[in-house]
Amino acid sequence: MTDSERPPTSSADESADAGRAAPASAQSLSPEDVRAGSEPDRAAPLLDRMASAAVRTMVPAASDPLRILPWIAVIGVTALVLGRFVAPSLPGTFVGMARTVRFVEVAGSALTQLFAASSIVGLAIALLGLANSTVPAFMRLLALSVSGWVSLMVVFGAITADRVAETPSLIGALFAGTFAVLAAIGARASPLARLPALILGLVGVSSIVRALHGFVSAEAAPLVNADALGSAGRAVATIATILVGLALLLALVQIGRSARAESEPQKPTQASLWSPASIVVLVLAVVCARQAAVGAGSDAGLASVLLKRAADRFLTQPAPHLSHAARLFLGFLTPLTAAALLFVRRMRGLTAAVALTIVAADISSAPLGAIALVLASLAVLLFARSGHVLWSALIARPPSSPPVQR
Repeated sequence: MTDSERPPTSSADESADAGRAAPASAQSLSPEDVRAGSEPDRAAPLLDRMASAAVRTMVPAASDPLRILPWIAVIGVTALVLGRFVAPSLPGTFVGMARTVRFVEVAGSALTQLFAASSIVGLAIALLGLANSTVPAFMRLLALSVSGWVSLMVVFGAITADRVAETPSLIGALFAGTFAVLAAIGARASPLARLPALILGLVGVSSIVRALHGFVSAEAAPLVNADALGSAGRAVATIATILVGLALLLALVQIGRSARAESEPQKPTQASLWSPASIVVLVLAVVCARQAAVGAGSDAGLASVLLKRAADRFLTQPAPHLSHAARLFLGFLTPLTAAALLFVRRMRGLTAAVALTIVAADISSAPLGAIALVLASLAVLLFARSGHVLWSALIARPPSSPPVQR
């Protein structure tokens, strides 16, 4: 049948045919594109355009349930830096800085409350996203229960000016740690989420250990010798610190692998700690630890004094069986690693979940730490068990190399 003999088609039929053929038509390329794609250095952008055109019509980016997770991570990391490092080190530094110190304290409190509210919203969105995933029913019920508990603790802490009882906080830390371990086990089968799941599991075990020690200390304090409790506390602090240290090293590996995937998309990514981005973070942590160590001297500079005051805030008791220098190094490595994760452009939602995990590792006993850990667990679980979230993240990734110049 010739073109002149074909029956006329209506505009509705043409629109339907165009909608059904959208992925195929989006993949249509000119001969110049095909020839350009044959070159090795231009093959990646060609495949990126083909994959995005084929899938974007099926998985719209606006429906990604975790698209706000990077912003929540930015708020959480900023609140952590202001609340635990900047604000405690400013008072008494200069004469006449009362207004500046007050401004920083108010800004830190406002960011903390904003992080709490946004985390609750993120939990609600993530729980809705579980409906389109292959997460088992018991995990969905457990996620709903744990999310409800930690959200109540955060709301109660906001109402009572952070005067939350110790027992509910320990219960929240125990629930959050247990859910994190179960989420890590459920996400280990996904190649993309395997390393973040391992980081999540380490932080979850650390939270469980600390929570159990808190329960034992509260119940056994009248019955056990104080020296025995102190020794047990130092042992538990050592175990928890080692677990968090391993999680930090794996987070640096995640940063290095993602940075290499952005700069060298043609080469397969390999897990390595010695990448330029990871080395910068390690060097900064060493420098901060060294300056904080000399900050107690009479001839210490301003930066050393500020770092020393910040270190006095996170060097809590009981002290682990580690050297003072190692504790300082790990203390400064935590915020630096969390901040570096925010600059990773590849799979931003997944790296934001890792950043929230690092934030939770630093404040695991607080309600905000528990809710951050639960939110990170849900995010990692959705990336591993929800094709919708995974494809949304893959489509939203930045181009792997510069566009073809014609």
